[in-house]
Amino acid sequence: MCSGFSYCFTILDTLYVWYGCGSRQQERDAALKYAQGLSVKGSSVVELAEGESDDDEMFWMMLGNDEYAKADYWKWRRSAPEMAPRLWHVDAGKGMDAVSREY
Repeated sequence: MCSGFSYCFTILDTLYVWYGCGSRQQERDAALKYAQGLSVKGSSVVELAEGESDDDEMFWMMLGNDEYAKADYWKWRRSAPEMAPRLWHVDAGKGMDAVSREY
């Protein structure tokens, strides 16, 4: 996880959308729409913004309470040329094939 982007995570019946402070609005919108598309009746989507509203204990416990990449990159990211967001699916149970690109 890096503060330059937005991420979607699921645990039990909760979907989390975490917005890194450098993520662009287009990416935030795409991440939220993706999470809403994954949600089913009885599940909830929780939006968290880095440094503003990300004090959810379950969210950090799911990630192991480890540090994440707080690179200086986000400082310049918003002024960089626009790029289309990409979605990646990570399944830790697949070992070396854990990461796949979603289209």
